[in-house]
Amino acid sequence: MMKSPVARIGFCVLTFLLAFPLVFALASTVLVGSSAFAADPEVVAKPEAPHAGSGAIKAAHVDFIQPKDGQTISQKYMAKFSVEGMKIAPAGKIEIGTGHFHLLIDTPPVKEGVVIPADATHVHFGKGQAEYEMNLTPGTHTLVLQFADGAHRAYNDMMTKTITVTVK
Repeated sequence: MMKSPVARIGFCVLTFLLAFPLVFALASTVLVGSSAFAADPEVVAKPEAPHAGSGAIKAAHVDFIQPKDGQTISQKYMAKFSVEGMKIAPAGKIEIGTGHFHLLIDTPPVKEGVVIPADATHVHFGKGQAEYEMNLTPGTHTLVLQFADGAHRAYNDMMTKTITVTVK
């Protein structure tokens, strides 16, 4: 059965209207991503500096190898840290997917994107260290392991681990 010319035209217009946004989106992605439309191809290809909330760290996390949450430890104790999904790098180097540890003793974690201070309760491991000999007073202590970028800006909550230990 032959469709009328009006039906055929209507079908063609409908097909065009439905397909045009998809074709336009695909063409835009291909053309804008090419260097022909970029003022500086190096800038287009260069990823932005890492920062808190960066997509590069969504699956990453930190943990204490030792001590474990609730553990009783001696006053002098070697704490060891681990990170998954990112690489350890010295402070000062800003590179996506990298950072270094900070150990916060009896103080709450620093908010995402905020620079972690350097003082008696915020121990920095800017050379890329992953262990630290703690010397704590007897009693209960809260330890926060926090990972930050090369400028000491705290990453998201997945890059923070809080535990409590008892020192005998």
